[in-house]
Amino acid sequence: MWNMDNGAEGSVLTGHEDNVTSVAVTSDSRRAVSASFDGTLRVWDLQNNSSERILTRNQNAFTSVVVTPDGLRVISASLDHTLRVWNLENGEPGEILDGHDAQVLSVAITPDGGRVVSASADGTLRVWGLDNNAEDRLLAGHMGVVRSVAITPDGTRAVSTSDDHTLRLWDLKKGEEERVLIGHNLSVNAAVVTPDGTRVVSASDDQTLRVWNLNTGEEEQRLTDYENGVGAVAMTPDGMKVVSASKDDALRVWDLEESPGERVLTGHASGVRSVLVTTDGRRAVSTSDDGTLRVWNLEDGSEERVLIGHDDWVLSVALTPDGKQAVSASYDGTLRVWDLQSGEDRRVLTSSEFFVLSLAVAQNGKSALSASDDGILRVLDLESGALEQVFIGHEDVVLSVAITQDGRRAVSASRDGTIRVWNIEGATQERILLGHKSGVWSVAMTPDGKHAISASEDGTLRVWDIDSGAEEKVLAGHEDGVLSVAVTLDGKRAISASADRTLRVWDVYAGRELAKIELDGGVWALAVAPNGTTIVAGDAGGNVYCLEYVEGKGEGPRMGGLREWLVRWGMFMAVRRQRYRDKPQKK
Repeated sequence: MWNMDNGAEGSVLTGHEDNVTSVAVTSDSRRAVSASFDGTLRVWDLQNNSSERILTRNQNAFTSVVVTPDGLRVISASLDHTLRVWNLENGEPGEILDGHDAQVLSVAITPDGGRVVSASADGTLRVWGLDNNAEDRLLAGHMGVVRSVAITPDGTRAVSTSDDHTLRLWDLKKGEEERVLIGHNLSVNAAVVTPDGTRVVSASDDQTLRVWNLNTGEEEQRLTDYENGVGAVAMTPDGMKVVSASKDDALRVWDLEESPGERVLTGHASGVRSVLVTTDGRRAVSTSDDGTLRVWNLEDGSEERVLIGHDDWVLSVALTPDGKQAVSASYDGTLRVWDLQSGEDRRVLTSSEFFVLSLAVAQNGKSALSASDDGILRVLDLESGALEQVFIGHEDVVLSVAITQDGRRAVSASRDGTIRVWNIEGATQERILLGHKSGVWSVAMTPDGKHAISASEDGTLRVWDIDSGAEEKVLAGHEDGVLSVAVTLDGKRAISASADRTLRVWDVYAGRELAKIELDGGVWALAVAPNGTTIVAGDAGGNVYCLEYVEGKGEGPRMGGLREWLVRWGMFMAVRRQRYRDKPQKK
C-alpha cells in the first residue's frame, strides 16, 4: 500500500511462494484475500498487518478471487478448471463449482452477492447460484478463450471478452446471448461497464480502446494512438473518464464526453500490468514490470509520485472501498499494504531471504512446515505468522517435506542425499535415513504414518519404516532420476514420475512394479486422486496428462483410459521445480 500524499510505502505482506495473481478486499476494508500461482489463498488482517490463515494448498494455481458484498464468503478460480466457495470467517472450504473443461481465468460477482459468473479458457462462461452452489446457466458462443467478464451494475447482464476478437452481451436471467460486439481485430483482453450500465469500454491487442452502446451493440468511439496492445482498463465512478494500461509502457486517460481526447501518462520504464482509479475519480494508480507503482493526477495528467518497494514486476493493485488503503501484488512473492492517508508501509509479514520449495500444513490447520533452499525447515503458526520452530540438519537444499496425519512427526528430503525424520513436539531430529546414492527429490507418507517413500536422482524409490529407520524395499526400474512420488489413500500403491519419460505404479508392500506408461517428455510432477486410480501428471514439455489405472483381469495390471490435455501455460508444478533448480540462492 502507498500513501497518496507523500508516496511512502506502507505494509508488505509476504508469504506466497509464487506469483500473486489477484487480490480482493472485504467491504469493511479489514481483510484482504490473495490468490497465487503457489496454489494457496491467504487471508490478511489489514488492521494489524498479519496473516490470518491459509485457506488451502492446491497443486493448481489460482487465477482470480472475489469476496461477496457481505464479506462472509470468498470465491476462487483456478487452473484446475474449478471455482470454490470458502467461509471467510473460519477458513473452511465449501462447495466446489465444477463444470468448466479448462482453466478458469476470471470471476465476477453480482452486486447482490447472489450469483457469480466465471470465464474460462474452454470458451464458455458459467453462471453459478451461491444460494445452492449450483450451475444455473452455461453461456456458450465464443470461439476462443474467454479472457474476462464484467457484470452490469443492475446485475442482470454480463459482458465477456475473448481471443475470438469479440465481446458478447449476455442476459443472466435467461442465459441467452443478446448480441455480439464485432470490431476488434485481435484478442479482447478486458472490459469495463459504465455506472449507468449503458456502455462498455473494451481493451484489445489491436492497439485500441472501443466504446460500445450496450443497447444497440454499435461502436460509438474508437480510441487509438497506442503503440502496442492494451491489456487493462478502468473507469472513474462518474463514468466520464477511462484509464488504460498498455504494453508500450504508458497509461492514457480518455475523456469519454470529449471525443476523442486522451492524455498520455509516461514514466514507467516497462510494461504496465494493471491500473485502477480511486473512489473519488481524481487519481489513478498503475503497476508495471519496472517494479514500481505510480500515482497519477487525472485532472492535469501529472505524475504525483512513484511508489518504490517491490523487487520485481508489480502485477496488480486493489483499493479498499473506502479508498483508504491499497494492496499491491508482485512477482517478488510479496504483498504490500499501504496506508493511503499516511503513506506508511506498515511492515513485511515474513522474510524473503530464502526460497520456500515445499510446504506441508498440519491436519489441524494451525501450523505449517516449510522447506527451503537454505537447508532449514521452519514451523510457522498460520494464525499469527510467528516462527515457532527451526529444524537444522540438512547440508543442502531441502526439496520436499511431509507431515504425519497426527502432526507429531515430519519427514524431509534433501539434495544432500538423505531423508530425515523429525519429532515436531520435541523439536528434535529422530533419525537420518541413508541409502540413496544421490539427491532425494520427493518424499511421501503412507496415511497410517508408519512408512515413508522417497524418490531420488539415483533412479530408485525406497520404502522406509519410520519407527525403526530401516530401509524395507528398494523399488528399481526407472532409467533416470525419479522426481516425484505419490501414495494412494489406502497406502498400498505408490506412483512415481521420472525423467525417463515414464510413470510407474508400484505395490508398496511387495516391492514390485505393477504398471508402466511412457509419456512424451520427462515427467516432473504427479498427483493421485482420492479414488486411487486417477493420476494426473505433468512433463517437461508442458503437457498435462490424466490417466486411469485399471487392474487387469487375467492379463496383469495395466494403464487404461489415457486422456491428455496440452496446457499452453505448462504444468506449474513442473515450472516451479525447474525454477528452483536453476535460480541462484538468495543471500
